[in-house]
Amino acid sequence: MVAGRSHLAHVDGTRLFVADTVTHEMHEADFGDLEVTFSIWHRPVWSPDDTRLAISAFTNDDSTCLDMDCGYHPFTTHTAEIFVFDMRDQSVKRLTHNATSDEVVAWSPDGTSLAFTQASVDEGLFSAYWYTTSLAIVDIDTGSMTELHDWAQVPVRDYVAWAPDGLRLAFIGTVDEDTPYDPYDQRVFVVNRDGSGLTQLTEEGAWGWILGWDDSGRRLLYTSYDPSNRGESERRIWDAVTGTVALLDLDHLGQGSLRGWSRVSGNVLYRVGETSTSYERLLRVDLDSGEIEQLLNARIDGHSPPWPEVLGLSGDERQLAVIIDDDRLVVYSTAHQQGRSVIDFPDSVSLDPSGSCWGMWTASGIRGGCEYRQDV
Repeated sequence: MVAGRSHLAHVDGTRLFVADTVTHEMHEADFGDLEVTFSIWHRPVWSPDDTRLAISAFTNDDSTCLDMDCGYHPFTTHTAEIFVFDMRDQSVKRLTHNATSDEVVAWSPDGTSLAFTQASVDEGLFSAYWYTTSLAIVDIDTGSMTELHDWAQVPVRDYVAWAPDGLRLAFIGTVDEDTPYDPYDQRVFVVNRDGSGLTQLTEEGAWGWILGWDDSGRRLLYTSYDPSNRGESERRIWDAVTGTVALLDLDHLGQGSLRGWSRVSGNVLYRVGETSTSYERLLRVDLDSGEIEQLLNARIDGHSPPWPEVLGLSGDERQLAVIIDDDRLVVYSTAHQQGRSVIDFPDSVSLDPSGSCWGMWTASGIRGGCEYRQDV
């Protein structure tokens, strides 16, 4: 399920349902005569104004047939296409018609375009999963496409970030088509919305992670890790106007992790985990003045190393969600720093810190999912 501000989308094999959480009405998307099949990794993405839902689905028409005996079932012999379901008139619009698997990544801030990936590997249902892809933009109204990078690596949506002004994108990619996907060799790139100005921000041999744009869309926060440079990760800020890169040194605050930009302009969020005292600290740092504000200083009772896996911070920066000891989801509040457990799982269910769990904050709370194992 995927939640918008007032809608909840649910995909059930070959059907897409959207519930209005205000009126409690249920709507089913009508794809006409076209047969579609949804997959577990093609999650729907809501538009910024919560009126349209973009989703990828495998189809059974000739335009998506791979170079093989297509047969009948679209999930195994055809590629995925992009569709948009409009809640305002219950219409479905198809945006792509090709033999590459197209996966929705992110809406532009103005809601006029979609960033998406294309994979052309002849592997049927696996063609959009863990393969090197290209990154492109499609215009919702006209269907016109703009190629951004031939060899992008975008296995998860966090690897693409639109600037708030919509003028450029940051993404994870590779430098040549012969490089297979490697989570430890991901380069950070930026590119203009029209496909010009492609710039690699991480050096050769280094890999990085995108931490987001500031509210002006001018500065990009990212990390660069060079194994040959003492194995240390550098925190960096790239300025889109000057093209310069500045190092961000926060080590004096203690060993921790940079969480990204704060909702307060010009500030960043820094998390410090004090394993000796089991305290979780969250700091807001003003990059211009150096002023530090402590948002959270909560003790995590009953926790054992390693330190908890952070799921994320709420949009108002008042709550932090963490996974504790594989099986507890706890939310810590800046108003009530002792924290409280919001989910108690049975003994047969365990949260997995290795990466099979995912979660994010929405306007109505935490949305997420997790694989589970049953003890027999």
